[in-house]
Amino acid sequence: MQRVIHRDIKSSNILLDENWNAKVSDMGLSKTGPANQPYTSLFTHAVGTPGYCDPQYMNSYILTKESDVYSFGVVLFEVICGRLCYNYSNGRLDILVPTWIEAYNQEKLHEIIFQHLMPPIDLTALEKISRIAVQCLQTSREKRPTMSRVVQDLEIALESQRPPNSYEDGLKDVVSSLKYRSCKVVKMLLSKGVFFNRGETWFSLNDYGEHCEMISIASCSVIPDHEHDRRICRHHSNYESRFTSCSYMTCGRSFKTRVKTQFLSPLVTYTVNLVFRCNNKLKEKATRQQYIAITYELKEEKYISRVHLTNKREHGWMVAALHKFTSNQSIVDLEIIFKSINPPTELEIEGIEFEPVDNISRASNMEIMLAKAKMPLRDMLAAALAMDESILNGDQMEKFIKFCPTKEEMELLQNYTGDKEMLCKCEQFFLEFMNVPRVESKLHVFLFKLQFNTKLAELKKSLNTINSACNEVRSSDKLMELGNLYMGNTFNKGTARGTAIGFKLDTLLKLTDTRASNSTTSAMHFFCKVVDSKSPALLDFHLDLVTLESATKIQLMKSLAEEMQAIIKGLEKVKQELDASAHDGPVSQVFRKTLNQFIGFAESEMASVMNLYNVVGRNADTLAIYFGEDPARCSFELVTRTLLKFVRLFRKAHAENYKQKRRDRITEKLRILQNLIPNGTKVDITTMLEEAVEYVKFLKLQIQLLSSDDMWMYAPIAYNGMAMGLYHINISQNLPS
Repeated sequence: MQRVIHRDIKSSNILLDENWNAKVSDMGLSKTGPANQPYTSLFTHAVGTPGYCDPQYMNSYILTKESDVYSFGVVLFEVICGRLCYNYSNGRLDILVPTWIEAYNQEKLHEIIFQHLMPPIDLTALEKISRIAVQCLQTSREKRPTMSRVVQDLEIALESQRPPNSYEDGLKDVVSSLKYRSCKVVKMLLSKGVFFNRGETWFSLNDYGEHCEMISIASCSVIPDHEHDRRICRHHSNYESRFTSCSYMTCGRSFKTRVKTQFLSPLVTYTVNLVFRCNNKLKEKATRQQYIAITYELKEEKYISRVHLTNKREHGWMVAALHKFTSNQSIVDLEIIFKSINPPTELEIEGIEFEPVDNISRASNMEIMLAKAKMPLRDMLAAALAMDESILNGDQMEKFIKFCPTKEEMELLQNYTGDKEMLCKCEQFFLEFMNVPRVESKLHVFLFKLQFNTKLAELKKSLNTINSACNEVRSSDKLMELGNLYMGNTFNKGTARGTAIGFKLDTLLKLTDTRASNSTTSAMHFFCKVVDSKSPALLDFHLDLVTLESATKIQLMKSLAEEMQAIIKGLEKVKQELDASAHDGPVSQVFRKTLNQFIGFAESEMASVMNLYNVVGRNADTLAIYFGEDPARCSFELVTRTLLKFVRLFRKAHAENYKQKRRDRITEKLRILQNLIPNGTKVDITTMLEEAVEYVKFLKLQIQLLSSDDMWMYAPIAYNGMAMGLYHINISQNLPS
């Protein structure tokens, strides 16, 4: 048997037939190899589409079955990200695969996935599919799974996404053995939907644990406004409906209905939808219309609303969003009066739907964060109040702060008096936070404590770098001697008031601006030649300035000053929270104890850093004065940038001088060599060297012949060019060694 390796697996090569079955196409680049072997490899020219092609194959030209596994992993990521694996613009191709892998490793999957995929897909399935894709994209071929394992894992991941065969089967699955199922399994079954109230109420959970409810029109009280309409409007049995009872046929005139819910989630914003479709006689005409306008009002409202319908579902059902409200309890009683339908159309009404308003960005991110938590929310909050760095890190604290409840969310929860167990995960998350006074402030304090040592270490490192750079410049004897050679006096004579004997700092860079008549040689080149001839030991003066380049990347008066002020202000807020938490009671007892210890440590460290900061500031001012500059006008950043540029220009000019000197020496030696060879005919370097080698051989042969008693008469008198090689071969065999 033979194994086929496709070599160009990509989304555009996976086609769908009329039954939505996937077919792999474009086998033109495929290769065959022996099957049923653990390792199959072929050495072949690397081909394939950039972004999809296995990097190991591109680098080594060794093709294995795992190369197709890598390409399939890219296709999996394209599915969940809703886009191709590359961007092409302005002639540049950007591959997105490394970005996707990095987002997965940093647990930021929600930033790259297709946002409209979030509501319908199960989060567990999404995590499994993304993990399979990352495994396929492993750099090492040995770590990539086999395709049979990929198929097996994908079937497990997609199992939770498959709905029941029918609504009745879903109801039987829940009711028949509910008491034997785990809580996780029950939630999974409820997410697919079940019937209640003898099949007249459809209940389900969305991805955020919020309750969705749809009530059949058969269980609602429908009252036409006119006696004539009572004879025309009727209930109609329909097998394409979600409900097995019946739908309601209107006559296109006004009517009113009353609907009562049972299972709404508290403190969740719902949209009230009318689910309907045009009857069979007018269905074709209705589909060609741009919109259908329904005028209606709620009994409790004083104004009339109008909705334009364009949203369609399967079997021709359409959805009209009538009303939006935030539920305070699970039971809501609404009476809706439908005034008119324009154009006049007979509608078939299936029911009234209560659908939670989708808030993808906040709710889904919070759901992902809670799903990845390794411990109960209450324990995480306790660890944050205890400032336990062994349990929580900075990234987790930033996410906690990001998802702290807003003022509006807290007001809704404070007014809630129902069963708290009925709340979804997000609201329970908010409730735990609201039990702690000023919880967001406390989380910011803990985050400051987590980041304090790192920020302080970075600040100290920058300050020490500046300090070292100042000391290196001022203590460099070679740099001072360069000043003597340049202007005949030192850098540091005089004061910052303009009485310096030497020159200003910016004159160092003017050496490059002064050019000779050939436009290639500058005063800097001449200066380097002077240094090379008089004091060659000064050429490596840059070795004294080890930290100069690092110091130029630091802004002493801006970045470091801002970092210092941020740490000082952060420490002030820590002290303020310590004072404010004095009356919090037992909930802040451990928090205050830990915070007291941290403040003592932080103040000691800050005193040391402040002292270092002041020393560095004085050294930076002294460096400007060292070059005869005013520190108020010539900042530390300007001094170091000018010096670094001078160092680079000096080294560049010296390297160019060395290259020119080497070229001149080679030219001179070749000229001498050309003059040395009699009858020399060659002019280019390569053949000139070959001719010189032959001439040396001629001289060696002539010496050997003249030193021989028997062969001296054969010694050539003149060199006639490279043809002497043949003469050398003929007579050299008889020469003495």
